[in-house]
Amino acid sequence: MIDIALATCAALANLRIDEQLLAGALKRRGLSVAPLIWSSAEAAEARPKVCLLRTTWDYHLHLDAFMAWASAMASRSCLLNAFS
Repeated sequence: MIDIALATCAALANLRIDEQLLAGALKRRGLSVAPLIWSSAEAAEARPKVCLLRTTWDYHLHLDAFMAWASAMASRSCLLNAFS
């Protein structure tokens, strides 16, 4: 199981530099970290301990699907958003 998933969009699957730095810092603390494309089949089944919303920048193009995914993720993981 992944400790922390960094939720992103397909266009940023490799993460931005700031997210890469964040992932590196968390890994140095012994946590497993991976990007998670919110709209992927993998994301529909993923069960990380924590899912941190980061660069899900295409959510507004698929708002209903994103909200359904976020609701499902929140029911099986600790879903965090800096603005919540």
